[in-house]
Amino acid sequence: MKYKKSLQKVEKVYDDLVQKHKKFTELIEEDKEFEVEKHWLEECQQQFLSLESRAKEYVQKTLNEKSLSEKADKEQAEVTDGTSEICAFKIEKPKLSRLNGDVRDYAIFKSDFKHIIGTKYNNRDAITLLRTALSGKPLEMMKVTQDIMKFKPLRNEEDSRFCELVHLVRRSYNTLKELGRPHDMDNNHILAIIEQKMCNDDRKTKDALLPIVSGFVVRRNGEREESNILMDSGAQISLIRTDVAHD
Repeated sequence: MKYKKSLQKVEKVYDDLVQKHKKFTELIEEDKEFEVEKHWLEECQQQFLSLESRAKEYVQKTLNEKSLSEKADKEQAEVTDGTSEICAFKIEKPKLSRLNGDVRDYAIFKSDFKHIIGTKYNNRDAITLLRTALSGKPLEMMKVTQDIMKFKPLRNEEDSRFCELVHLVRRSYNTLKELGRPHDMDNNHILAIIEQKMCNDDRKTKDALLPIVSGFVVRRNGEREESNILMDSGAQISLIRTDVAHD
C-alpha cells in the first residue's frame, strides 16, 4: 500500500535526522546551545510521533473499510433470496491506561500497552509513549536513565564535566537503588550509553568505564566485580585517567 511506503519514508527521514543531529550536537561547545538543540529534537520527536500515530490510524482505518467492503460484496453475492444488510459500528479508539506504581494495576497496564502500542511502534517510539503513560515512581525510574541519555558527550580535557557525569551516574544509581531497581543501571545497555558519553581518549583506555561506574557492580571480561574506587572528589581526576585507577 502506498500509504505504508510513504510512512516508511518519513520514518527513514526522521531516523536520519536523529543521527545527523547527534553528530551536530557533538560539535557544540556551549551548554546553552546544547540545551536549545536538545529541546528542538524533543519537539521534532513529539511531532513525528503525532504524525506517525495519525498515519497508522489512517492506514488501519483504510484496511478496515476495505475489509468491510470485501465482506459485504461477498455476502451480497451469496444472497439468493432477500437482501443482506451490513451494519458497521464505530468502535471508540482504546485509550492507554496510566501506571503510578500500584502493583494491582500492572498486569492490566502491561496488557493494554502491548496491545495498543507494542504492535504498532518500534522500540524507540514505544519507550517515548511509555514515558507519557507513567507517573510516580515508575516515571522517576524512566527519568533517571533519560538524564544520562541526554547528557552532552564529553570532550577531551573537560575534567569538570567528567565529574558531572560521574556524579550523575552515582546519583542515578542511588535513586534506582532506593526504588529497588539497581539493575536498571547495572546492565549492558546503560553501560554502553555511559561509555558513549565519554571522550574519545578515555574510551580508548582499558577499563574506561571503571572510574565512572565505581561504587556499583561493573562488568569486566564478562564477569561482575565490585569496584572500590572512590569518586567523591574532583581532585581525583588525574588519578582516574591513568592506569593506576584500574584496581
